[in-house]
Amino acid sequence: MPHATKEARRAWYQRTADKRRAEKRAWRDANRDKARVIERKWRRSPAGKLARARSKIRYRAGDSGKEAHKKDARKWMDKNPEKTRAHRILNYAIKRGVVSKEPCWICGAERVHGHHRDYSKPLQVIWLCHRHHMEEHQIERQG
Repeated sequence: MPHATKEARRAWYQRTADKRRAEKRAWRDANRDKARVIERKWRRSPAGKLARARSKIRYRAGDSGKEAHKKDARKWMDKNPEKTRAHRILNYAIKRGVVSKEPCWICGAERVHGHHRDYSKPLQVIWLCHRHHMEEHQIERQG
């Protein structure tokens, strides 16, 4: 089919899609170890990471993704009432102008999160960018 039109190639590709999927599935079932290595290598590649990120975005934008997020958020809030309370108080204070966001305490970035070292003091936060905020939580978990 080297000289076929673009539409003809597309039609052929769609007609044979199920057959190709079945062949691919059969190969994976017969070569599980090789398939795992290939899949792991793909997931770690830049193209694989980008594909996964796009897939997550599509899922989160859909109804089932929104419902799942809502359910998980509610579960987390029920499990962490003190943290939820601190976040709500801080967000309300920011909205009212009582507290204003400052640049990241470490690198000076403008997009910041308020990090509570003590959730019983909801307005006492240090401002950290996402990267440094995650590092701070990792340090706290370690000891």
